[in-house]
Amino acid sequence: MTRWLVLVVCGICSAVSVAQIPRVLSYQGVLVGEDGRLLPDGQYRLTIRLYEQVSGGVPLHQEEQVVTTTGGVFSVLIGSSQPLPATLTFDRPYYVGVSVNGGAELQPRTMLTAVPYALRAEAAAVAEVAKSLAPEALKGVELQTPPSGAAGGDLTG
Repeated sequence: MTRWLVLVVCGICSAVSVAQIPRVLSYQGVLVGEDGRLLPDGQYRLTIRLYEQVSGGVPLHQEEQVVTTTGGVFSVLIGSSQPLPATLTFDRPYYVGVSVNGGAELQPRTMLTAVPYALRAEAAAVAEVAKSLAPEALKGVELQTPPSGAAGGDLTG
């Protein structure tokens, strides 16, 4: 019995850990020089900042990552080298600023867009509001409950 209980608890913990939304953001870009040509393949040090404004303002998050480009393309997971602060609630637009090898921040900043997790979270938030309003909204409405108990008659076919 104890062994089964441990397996069930481990299974539940695994399911919960899988269901958690990752606190990192996938971000890709292409590095080009001032002449518009792709930068050579290699390693570059990126400083990544998140802002509430499309220009100016104070960064809400900042981290550095070394990336390797291929054909000028890089990919990073924002929040993997410096955890995203809990104050970033993603309930408003945020903008990504990138600097390469300590240079000036590239312009314009890129606005973050929705991802499947965010769309699911929005649906869950709407459901929570609906659930909290349901008792008042459903006054006078008769709710049907599913049948319960044993079925009667010949069920063998």
